Amino acid sequence: MSEAWFCKWRRRASEPTKRETRRAEPAERISHFFDRSGRTYGSPRITVDLWEEGWQVSQNTVAEIMAELGLQGRKPPRRRRSLTRPGKRKTAPDLVRRKLEAHPASAPNRPVSCMDDILGRRSRRNVLRLVPAQPTPGP
Repeated sequence: MSEAWFCKWRRRASEPTKRETRRAEPAERISHFFDRSGRTYGSPRITVDLWEEGWQVSQNTVAEIMAELGLQGRKPPRRRRSLTRPGKRKTAPDLVRRKLEAHPASAPNRPVSCMDDILGRRSRRNVLRLVPAQPTPGP
């Protein structure tokens, strides 16, 4: 190690580096904007606020400074998608009064437990969903 690097390293403990002094200035403004937003803004929005004040700083730099300060913006809520949106819309009334039930007459010679479903697998559970319970004839 050269003597110049050693002296620079020894002096570093007492004097902050140029980079440290350069990053200390926007760190104050970043924490100001973060607190002003109710601790919800992330690095993209704070970067825009800094640009409006005239700072030349990148979004990645703001993200690094926020990580060093322990600041983390609010994560957006997860969106749950559904085709039917239960609870949002009422179901449409059945004006035709259709009865959409399968009849066991479609397979008269086979017992219900052995009917094949659409994929060709035998599944009593899938068949029982389609066939309503039939009363057994009494003696």
